[in-house]
Amino acid sequence: MMKRAAAAFAAVIAISTTALADGKKARSEPSEDQTSEAADKPAVEADVKPSGRMTLPGGKFYVNAVVETNLASGAAGKPISLAPDLWYGASDKLTLGLVHSSRGATGFLTGFVNGLCFRGGDGGPCAAGLGKIYTTVGGEARIAISEGGFALALPIGLYASAFQPEVVLSAKIGLIGRWQAGAIALELQPALFAGITQRKIDVGGMKVSNNEDRFGLPLTLFYQLSPAFALAAQTGVTLVVEHAKDTYQVPVALGIAWWATPKLSVDLAFGLAAVVDANSMTKAFDSRNLTLGVGYGM
Repeated sequence: MMKRAAAAFAAVIAISTTALADGKKARSEPSEDQTSEAADKPAVEADVKPSGRMTLPGGKFYVNAVVETNLASGAAGKPISLAPDLWYGASDKLTLGLVHSSRGATGFLTGFVNGLCFRGGDGGPCAAGLGKIYTTVGGEARIAISEGGFALALPIGLYASAFQPEVVLSAKIGLIGRWQAGAIALELQPALFAGITQRKIDVGGMKVSNNEDRFGLPLTLFYQLSPAFALAAQTGVTLVVEHAKDTYQVPVALGIAWWATPKLSVDLAFGLAAVVDANSMTKAFDSRNLTLGVGYGM
């Protein structure tokens, strides 16, 4: 019970796939009723040894719906996006996901214009989506590597970041790790997105780089405030691999989560896309956003 909020917040914001318990690792042989009850609780709440896993137990579902919005000066609420993520435990070691949100794809709490995009305006950030609404989607597999005090998983995925005028595809590979001790948890999610299509586009008769290889490393610290609430502080680095020294950015975000029931969670996060910005096309502190997530495990 005392570790529930930290683990819940890690599940909701950073991985979205560890909300339910693996009720199979009991200290002793439980009764049928005890087994049924434990299987419906988070691992840190059930009367069994916590598994410290980064994948869902086999047969379990987890849905996380995230509302993302821009808070930049003069453009607050433009656009607003609704980005649902659906995860399924194909086995105890393999979780499959249909991903729309920025946090689900990259681990970063900063980000918007994902999934279903609204209020983007003509030629705005929603314009590259299908019908100027459906902007991004990805399919991902997360394979468990280790469990326990430092749990690891290998994410592999394929993501579409635009559909118009051509589909822009990238392949993802990375690591997801969590270290936890008492009320404190630390997560890291290094990931490489390698451009597959539209790496070069024609602009005025010239070939211009477009879908380049990108690297991101979010680092997230979670702290349990109470059995039902937790705080998160995040930083990290993002960059374009081919031009790392000219494109790196350091984002920051702060968030809070409430685990309303063993299956239902709500979280809120505010993020800055860059407090340090080497990109000459953007400025530090200019890009701000707010996200609201609601998660439910089945």
